[in-house]
Amino acid sequence: MNISIASDHGAYALKERLKAHLLEQGHQVTDCGTNTTDSCDYPDFARPAAQLVADGKCDRGVVLCTTGIGVSMTANKVKGVRCALCHDPLSAEMTRRHNDANVLAMGAEIIGGNLAQRILDVFLSTEFEGGRHQRRVDKVMETEREGGSAAMDRDTLQERFDYWCKKLRLTPGWDVKLEWVDDPEWRKTGDFKIDCTDRKAILMLNAANPRQENLEEDIVHELMHLKLYPLDQVTEALITSHFEEGAPARSFAYRQFFTSLEITVEELAKCFLLEFGEDRELSFGRCAKEKSFNELYDGLNNLE
Repeated sequence: MNISIASDHGAYALKERLKAHLLEQGHQVTDCGTNTTDSCDYPDFARPAAQLVADGKCDRGVVLCTTGIGVSMTANKVKGVRCALCHDPLSAEMTRRHNDANVLAMGAEIIGGNLAQRILDVFLSTEFEGGRHQRRVDKVMETEREGGSAAMDRDTLQERFDYWCKKLRLTPGWDVKLEWVDDPEWRKTGDFKIDCTDRKAILMLNAANPRQENLEEDIVHELMHLKLYPLDQVTEALITSHFEEGAPARSFAYRQFFTSLEITVEELAKCFLLEFGEDRELSFGRCAKEKSFNELYDGLNNLE
C-alpha cells in the first residue's frame, strides 16, 4: 500500500518509528511532516496527509499528535476522509470492518510505540465488510455532500472549461473534452485521459463528490497539467534512461520533479484564476503546505 503519514512535534518520534515499520513491511510511505521536534501546528501536516487519501494518491493515511484528537478533527474536515481515532486494536479492526475508515489517528502520549504498531497493522490488514455497513457509510458520505457546496452548474462549468481551453491555447492544437463522473465512489475531483498520438484529451470531473469547492480552479489546474504534458514526458524519459530502476537516486529524482511540477502547476493556475477567473475564491488545496520554489532548489543539491 501507499501510506501517507503526518504528525506534529509532539508525535514526531512515533511518526518516525511507524514510518520505519511501514517501510520494513514493504509499504510505500509519503511523509507529510513534521520533520523536527520544533513546535508546530498539527493542521499544517494532518491536512495534506488526509488530502492525499481523499485524492486517491494514497491508499490509507496515518495522522498523529499528542492525543490524536486534533489531527483526527483536521483530517475529518477533508471531503472523502473517514478518520478514526483508535487507541486499541479492536477499535482499529471495527472501524475498518464497519466504517471503511481510510485514515487512522493516534495519540503519542496516550499509547506506546509497540501498541501503536499493532494498531496500525490491524488497521491496514482488516478489510471493509460492505453489505449493510456500506449502506450506512453511504449515508455518512451523503451527510457530507449535503453540508458542502451548492450543486454544480454544469452548463456554467462547461462554458468556463471552453473558455480556459482557449485562454491557455490548448485548442485547436488539442481536441479536449469535458466529461462528468457521477460515481460517488470515484475518489478524485478531476483527472485526464490522454491520447498523445491523436492529441486528444478528456477531462473527467467529479459530479457526485468533488473534493474542492471551486471546480473552476480544478479545471484550470488540470488543463495546466495538459499544457505542460510535453515537459512531463520528456523529463520522465530522461529520469528513466539515466537512473536504474529501483535505485534511490531514481526515486529521489522522480519525487523532486513531480513535486516541483505540481507546485508550478498550482502556482500558475492560481495566477490565471486571479486574473481571469469567474470564481476567485482559491482553496490552495493540495499545495497549501508544500515547499516554496526557493526551498525546492535546496533539494536539487542532493542529486549529486
